[in-house]
Amino acid sequence: MNLSENTKEQIEFVRRQLISCEIQRESLPYHKKFGELYAQYSQSNLPALSKNNYWKLLLATGKKGNSKQQNKIKRQPIFITEKEESELLRLITGSIEEKNLLPYTTNFDYFYKTFKQNTQKNLTKNDFWRLLLQIEKTNNKSQQDNFDSLYDLPQILLANLYEMNLWWKEYVPDSTIPQNKRYAYQDIFDKLLNGRCPIVVLRGPRQVGKSTIQQQIIYELLEKKYIASPKQILHIQFDNLKSFKIDDPLIAIINWYEHNIVQDAFNKLANKGQEIYIFLDEIQEIDNWNSQIKHIVDIRRCHVFITGSSAIRIFDGKESLAGRAYWNEITTLGLSEICQFRNMGNLSAYTSNVYIDDLRKKEFWVNFKNWSVNEQLLDKVYKKYCDFGGYPFCHINESVTLEEANEYLSEIVVARTIDHEIKAQFDAEYKDKNITLEPALLRKTFRTLCKYTGILIGINKLRAEIYADTSESLTDNQIQLILDLFENSMLIKVIKSFGHRIKRAKREKKFCLCDHAIRKALLREDIDLYGKGINSDIAGHIIEGIVGTFLTSLGDVGVSYLPNGNDRTNEGCEIDFILEIGSANIPIEVKYREHPDVNSGIESFLKNPANNAPFGLVITKNEVPINYFKNENIIPISVKKLLLLK
Repeated sequence: MNLSENTKEQIEFVRRQLISCEIQRESLPYHKKFGELYAQYSQSNLPALSKNNYWKLLLATGKKGNSKQQNKIKRQPIFITEKEESELLRLITGSIEEKNLLPYTTNFDYFYKTFKQNTQKNLTKNDFWRLLLQIEKTNNKSQQDNFDSLYDLPQILLANLYEMNLWWKEYVPDSTIPQNKRYAYQDIFDKLLNGRCPIVVLRGPRQVGKSTIQQQIIYELLEKKYIASPKQILHIQFDNLKSFKIDDPLIAIINWYEHNIVQDAFNKLANKGQEIYIFLDEIQEIDNWNSQIKHIVDIRRCHVFITGSSAIRIFDGKESLAGRAYWNEITTLGLSEICQFRNMGNLSAYTSNVYIDDLRKKEFWVNFKNWSVNEQLLDKVYKKYCDFGGYPFCHINESVTLEEANEYLSEIVVARTIDHEIKAQFDAEYKDKNITLEPALLRKTFRTLCKYTGILIGINKLRAEIYADTSESLTDNQIQLILDLFENSMLIKVIKSFGHRIKRAKREKKFCLCDHAIRKALLREDIDLYGKGINSDIAGHIIEGIVGTFLTSLGDVGVSYLPNGNDRTNEGCEIDFILEIGSANIPIEVKYREHPDVNSGIESFLKNPANNAPFGLVITKNEVPINYFKNENIIPISVKKLLLLK
């Protein structure tokens, strides 16, 4: 507000108020003295003003020099920590002129409330206002001197960032980005743009397409104009950064980006509808990444998408980001995706979203069983899956041979997972305990485990097998530790016993490989999973492992098994898998043979009211009629159709 906008009477009235006021003008907002002065003005015959406009009049009159501010009461400065000061500086940007206009605005109320929430510092509005001025005056002179050191980054790091974000200068469509999208793409895209949580985390085994999803989302944001400016996107691939030997590198990069690229506070941009999107790939490469992310989203409004090839170290951040992040898992390709990647035709999955409550309804599975599908195309796609597994590399290029696929899975997937992320996780947890676990032992042990995917194996037999392959005698605790490491890296899924109450289960293990082709790659064996006349026990166990892994991918459901003879309430029952959905338990048997039969175990389990099992599933090699087992509560579904559920 300029003086020219007010009458001479207004200016003179306010000038006299300021001369007689014992409080310095700059300290007046939200002080009780301001209320008294404003009440005096309101009771005069002068034009009515809002509190904000009255403050602007006080401010403009004082700056014009028409009031004396000497010998006024000066209040004590407010003490804050460096962290609190840093948060305040990040929250509010701009010059002192802009800040001086804040009192009695909704923006001031927002900044005040946010600062109190983030710092838990108990300040009055007047305290907060004076703190703003105090910080500004303290930093005003030194800020320019220190500005470069606060917001600058090493030149090599800057070069890397500009290379990763070419769209800052000019957006040119990248023809190398794959066009085929994973099944999880749309769900992740929707959560990132419209979700209640500011962070989306994508976790999965190595080489299943996590980084590609990031690239595709960036491309869609740019191509379809979801954003006003390409500069609203920041992409950091941490394994490609040649230098970031600085404290809290992620926070440092965000500070630099906010000041030098978007040149405005994230919160201000968000208020204008110009949200910032931050894409972080291979985030596990930096220490304390989760605490840095938490700090960023707690004081800035932005959207963050996190991926990494270390499923272990990504998962370690889950607790600290509780309530701030969606956690998503992605597995290897499903049959509909393989069909799409290989351009074999149109083979849609039964549903794009599996609703957990539907899985415990018999009607859902009956409808799925009766769902019409192109059997001939499904058969062709299933054969490719049997031969190559589900890793994208094996299907993006049709010229990839089985030998090339085996080499890729052995070296790029398994060896790198063991040598890099599993070793890093182990060293981080046990480096101070003088415990070692050599990658060579882990590789040989994993090869041994591959033989037993889908098989219930006793701990003593597993120990003997590992000893035969490695000449290492492992204790029960060491074996459990190794299984935990492999499961956390998402190379295997460990299946727990039903109810987790069976004593014998402590001496038995059941696990499933994340992809059956890994077994073929490491063992260099060729078990025919597709051809007619299959009655091989090995093939049946491999398929059982495939089914187990698929069931664990259905979402927030429990997947367990029931061994024979150790549960008094289910004596004589042996069940391959049990889907635990709320209070319901759905028994599942795998019968991968030309002429499947059903044992008494699943029927006994269904009859026992304690199990709350409304129906059961039998997974078969081929499609059979729905009444094949002459029990209306046992629904047969072929394995290839099951894999097309989602």
